[in-house]
Amino acid sequence: MKRLRSGLAVLNLVVLTACGGDGGGGGSPAAAPSGGQPASTPVSTVPDAPAPGASTPAVPDQPASTPVSTDPTAPSQPDPTTPPVTQPPVTQPPVTQPPVTQPPVTQPPVTQPPVTQPPVTQPPVTQPPVTQPPVTTYAVGGTVTGLIGPGLVLRLNNAADLAVETDRAFSFSAGLPSGTAYTVTVQRQPPRQNCTVQAAGSGTLASDVASVRIACALISHPPMQLNVSGTVNGLKGSGLVLALGSQQIAVPAGATSFAFPTPWNTGQTPRVSVVSHPTSAGQRCLATSPGANSGPETANITYIDCVDTAPLSTTPGLTVDRASVDFVAEEGETPAPQTVRGTVQGTTPATVTVQVTNSGMAYGYYTTLSPQAGMLVLSPKSSLDLAPGVYRDTVTVKACEDAGCTRQITGSPRTVDVTYTIKPRQTPRALLPALRGVAFAVTPSGSSTTRSIVVRESSGTSVPWQAVSDAAWLLATPSGASNGSLILTANAAGLTDGFHEATVSLTSTTPGVRASAIRVGLYKSGQASATTVSNQLPNVNDYSRPGVRVVDPVRPLIYSAVGDTIAAHHLYGGQRAATLTLTGIAIADLAVSGDGRRLYVLDDNNTGITVIDAATLTVVRQNALQANYRQGKRIAAAHIAGEDLLVLTEAEMPIGETIRMAAPVLRAETGLILGEVREMWRVTPAMLQMSGDGRVLYAGTIGTSGYLAARRFDLRANGKGMFFGVTTGISPELNVSSLQDLAVNQDGSRVVVSYSTQPVPFVYRFDGSALVQEAAITPFSNNSMPNYHTGSVKFDIADRLFMNNANQDVRVYRADGTLQNQWLNVPYASVWTTPAGTLRLSSDGLRMIGGNALADAP
Repeated sequence: MKRLRSGLAVLNLVVLTACGGDGGGGGSPAAAPSGGQPASTPVSTVPDAPAPGASTPAVPDQPASTPVSTDPTAPSQPDPTTPPVTQPPVTQPPVTQPPVTQPPVTQPPVTQPPVTQPPVTQPPVTQPPVTQPPVTTYAVGGTVTGLIGPGLVLRLNNAADLAVETDRAFSFSAGLPSGTAYTVTVQRQPPRQNCTVQAAGSGTLASDVASVRIACALISHPPMQLNVSGTVNGLKGSGLVLALGSQQIAVPAGATSFAFPTPWNTGQTPRVSVVSHPTSAGQRCLATSPGANSGPETANITYIDCVDTAPLSTTPGLTVDRASVDFVAEEGETPAPQTVRGTVQGTTPATVTVQVTNSGMAYGYYTTLSPQAGMLVLSPKSSLDLAPGVYRDTVTVKACEDAGCTRQITGSPRTVDVTYTIKPRQTPRALLPALRGVAFAVTPSGSSTTRSIVVRESSGTSVPWQAVSDAAWLLATPSGASNGSLILTANAAGLTDGFHEATVSLTSTTPGVRASAIRVGLYKSGQASATTVSNQLPNVNDYSRPGVRVVDPVRPLIYSAVGDTIAAHHLYGGQRAATLTLTGIAIADLAVSGDGRRLYVLDDNNTGITVIDAATLTVVRQNALQANYRQGKRIAAAHIAGEDLLVLTEAEMPIGETIRMAAPVLRAETGLILGEVREMWRVTPAMLQMSGDGRVLYAGTIGTSGYLAARRFDLRANGKGMFFGVTTGISPELNVSSLQDLAVNQDGSRVVVSYSTQPVPFVYRFDGSALVQEAAITPFSNNSMPNYHTGSVKFDIADRLFMNNANQDVRVYRADGTLQNQWLNVPYASVWTTPAGTLRLSSDGLRMIGGNALADAP
């Protein structure tokens, strides 16, 4: 019992402490019951202590309970029949425990040692073979409509290509698995056409597709558009209205320039005119043109010069507002006219006359502005008609009371001194190789693998140059100086049969010198060369309907043009390589750029020029000429100071206040007029030939009274962006007829002309100042009839001269003029029995073509 009591005492102590302790705020102990026993402390129902950091919950009110005695000596409990003693309930006030905030317990990190698992070796699992079901593939195809020639390439899912040559059904060779998405696109367009996917161009395959529809249509290339603008001088008042065709614009007071909002895009010469003069300031305006454009897309072609109409003075007699006029131009430039105002007072009406000396002046005239005022219009000659220098003229103005000018009024005559200064041209600096396109060949019948090319600088100064080839098979002289030779050597060893292309880049360390490039082609073949041309264009050899033929300077191709069609034939294989039909165009002439990248077609129908990419025989653009008439129908490709240009035999050009006929120089790519070849318009040209470097032009012309001559023109450039040609030599005019052919050597130093009434051609050499005739060529030995005339003349790359006559005789002369070979009575089927002027030589010097025949050159 002692142990028990002891345990219970401990229990009571614990409970008492939990319920209040000695100052815990739980209230006084309960009063003892009437039985004399001390009251026992009720058992606490406080829940377990909260976890660290948690709040202690409030203790609810506890009801009083009968105390339990723990004293063993206490009397026993009363008999159950004895009525119980009812104790009044003891009400304990609620005990509110303040919240206990436990500080956070930070556990130190426990680092577990790494557990190394022993490797577990899995037994190999053998998979049973899986049998795949067969894959179903479907074809993709359709139809092409509207296609007029080869060149169209279709593509399936950016992977498979298919070439289509004409209208037909098509199908790609490889099928696609069922459920695959497909897309058909046009990878490459055919020449002069635009093809589009019209139907079923994409989808998901569940069966064969044959419903893809490709429609092709001709492209109508718009002509070049020019933004016509100009400058205005002296405008004070409002009311000036200018016209360009049907367009009219008002120019505000004080303006110094004007521009028409709608581009000019017809084949007519754009000419600006004055519709109405300024009204608010009493002025009159004059529209003139410098004769050429500036900029690639802007025709800055007009000067508007405005002067006051009010009299200068009220003093009786003749007065002018200035006594001198100065013109300044760079060689190749035409200055705009200038005006001098004048007044006639005291005599009405007065007769005014103008006299002009013509050292540098083209014309001068007087126009009336009002009853008492007028203006003198003065215009100098073209700088192309004069050498650089200073030219002085005097303009004399007389005002008289009578028409015979026997009674001059006070102040008459007046003189105006005119000074015209022409500065030497400031040629843009560029490297100019004598050839920009070179052709090599290695075949069983002959090889051409070396070429020497002189490299010049356009302004004539000496500069260093460096050359770099981009192909291992082509070696180039690494460096040199102006007028030095660049040696190109091709090595065909290891190359496959076919055509190979490389580029030689030419640069200079001298600042401001434009770089250049030479395009080089190498044709290699182990096959024997063809002797005939297959699939030739009809009538290309008909003398009454002659076609046009030009040789590619890089590739072994010759281009023939008849009607609206151009065909490219291979000079070794003889086959037709490509065809281009220019619907709606009548081909008058054909030219090829010096590097062989472009073909230029002169259209005889609408005076337009079509630019063609020679590599693909596709149209790049079509340009309308700024002309409505021209004679000769000839075009030549030039290259001056790094620019590709074209020269026409004759076209309209604006000049001064008028439009006149001239031989324009055009930017090849856009057709913009940049200058003219002076004096060519004075004759009717019949044939044009350009030197190999594109700097010297020869024209076989018909002079007065049927006399024939050859003219030499040097093509030049100035610092104002203008290009022009000046005459540097004229052969004697001969009383002969029917120009047959014209040949120019590589550097333009020699020209050969053949006529129908002459048994042999005439050969001229340029000595630096004139064309000098070389020793006469010996007539052909069997030429017993005077009409056995020379038919064709041509120079090859080594300056050898090839010629034939109508009696089927052939000669080849070396560059020094000595005879190398002669063949008499050549069989009719040979290249020599061709219409006059149709013989051509390949650019590698190894092949000849005439008519439908091909042959190796001797």
